[in-house]
Amino acid sequence: MSNYRYETMTDDVCANEVLGMMKAFYDELDVEVDSSWFPETIRFLLAHPNHGRIILMFDDQNVAGYSIIIQHWSNEYGGTILLIDELYVKPAARNRGLGRDFFETLRRDRPWQARTMILEVARSNPQAQRFYKRLGFKEKGNILMTLDTGVPGQK
Repeated sequence: MSNYRYETMTDDVCANEVLGMMKAFYDELDVEVDSSWFPETIRFLLAHPNHGRIILMFDDQNVAGYSIIIQHWSNEYGGTILLIDELYVKPAARNRGLGRDFFETLRRDRPWQARTMILEVARSNPQAQRFYKRLGFKEKGNILMTLDTGVPGQK
């Protein structure tokens, strides 16, 4: 069994590696995203860890993936929700228990004393959907909707 560990990113030492994984994440989803925003995500979360964190996932001594976790209050759940905004495991580190271990760690450590975890999964990714269901995630029946605020530079 590999030695997995998770560290909150606190400086930009691994920024280039994380930027590469962010690009690979969206490339695999075949989603067009303006990657020029990615450095700002890193800068913002490093400067404002109360809003969210970038978690580096290590398999032994190598960075094997990353996750962006965000916290927000929910009236519906009566407490903090932990949103797993992004989760990416490098192809070479997949199917070895890293993802399962990561979620077990989140469940045990409960960042921000979260009452529940939520995530978004692409309809076009049934493998990920099966994985999350095996972990105990359930579809909510709500529909995720977005509205452009008209901020310059947004798509």
